[in-house]
Parts: sequence; structure tokens; C-alpha cells
Amino acid sequence: MRDEPQSYPVETPEYQEKDTKKLQDSKVSLNDLRSQIKQEATHLKHSAFVFPAHEQIMSQLLGQVGAVKFWEVAFKDNDKADENSKLEKKHYLIISVEEIMRLARDNKWGLCRKGAFFYTFNGAFWKSIEKDDLKAFLRTAAEQMGVERFTARHFEFADHLFKQFNETGYLPAPKENKEVVKINLTNGTFEIGTNRQFLRAPDQADFITHQLPFAY
Repeated sequence: MRDEPQSYPVETPEYQEKDTKKLQDSKVSLNDLRSQIKQEATHLKHSAFVFPAHEQIMSQLLGQVGAVKFWEVAFKDNDKADENSKLEKKHYLIISVEEIMRLARDNKWGLCRKGAFFYTFNGAFWKSIEKDDLKAFLRTAAEQMGVERFTARHFEFADHLFKQFNETGYLPAPKENKEVVKINLTNGTFEIGTNRQFLRAPDQADFITHQLPFAY
């Protein structure tokens, strides 16, 4: 018995038209997918907050620290001050720390003490830093501002500068609201309340010490 010959579809004009349509539909779907991916990438690029690593905050601040006119800052609002008014150690300590805090705020960063620990805020969330790293940073910043080299590097001045930061940089605990949950994401803080849910910019006053690695 002879095998029946296999039959193959004849590429009639109708068959070719269907095949072309399938190919076109496939191309449209692929183009749509590419367009969607591009839109999502653009959205993430513009919605995600770009912030430096916490380890870079203090070094970047040092790059912005310049000379400070301590006498003018100390006595500009003092009507009793005159050319004989002299700067004291307390002026250098307070002004140095306040200038550092101002620079951090101008960059939307933060430095603080909370409890027995110290933190930096990089614009997105807080992270703890070592006490010795902070002391070295404060000492270097004061010297760059104009505190005499041997004074700034003396252990007693460095210790007092650190104690001054403990006072000036104290951050009180945020008010607790049990009806609100805050989730920190790469494109902001998603706040979930009893009445509404919304995405907003990170706020250092929340004192959030983590960030989930994806956007809303």
C-alpha cells in the first residue's frame, strides 16, 4: 500500500494576507510593549528622588564649607557690641555647629542626634553614623570656617564642639499617629490613612530610617 502524499497549504492570496496580518499584529504588539516600557522608564526617571549615599553627606558638606566671619555673625544683632567686643570660645562653638546645620538644610539634608545615636538624612531617609566620624567631621568643618588650626584640632575644643552638636542637633521624637501608616519608597513616602492614601515627598520630620527599593 502506497503512502498518501503529504499535503501542504497552498499560499493563496487569502493565505498570504492572513499571514501578513498576523505579522503586522505582532509588530504592533511589540511596538506597544516598547512604548509602554519607555513610558514607564521615563516615569521612574522623573518620579524617583535622586539622593546621595549617606556616606557621602559629610564629605559633600565639607566641600561647601567656606570661611565664616565669626565676629559679624556673633555681634551683628548686638547693639552693645563695638570694636572692643571679643570673640569667646562659645561663639566659635555655636556658630560652627549652626553653620553646618544651615548648610545641611540648604541641601535638604540633615544631621541630628536622637537618643544616644547620630544620624544623617540624605533627602530620602535617615541612617545612623559613627560618633567618631561625626567628631572628625565637626572638627574639620570648624577649621575650614576659620577656627585657628591648633584650636580646632585640640581635643578639648573638639570635645566641646561635639557636645555643642549634641545640644543644637537634638531631634525630638515625631508625634505618633496610630491612624496613619507611612511607607518610604524610591519616589516618595506613601501615606495610608483612614480617609485617604497618597504619595508625598519624604519629610525628615517623620524620622523614617528605611526605604523600600521600588517606586509607587
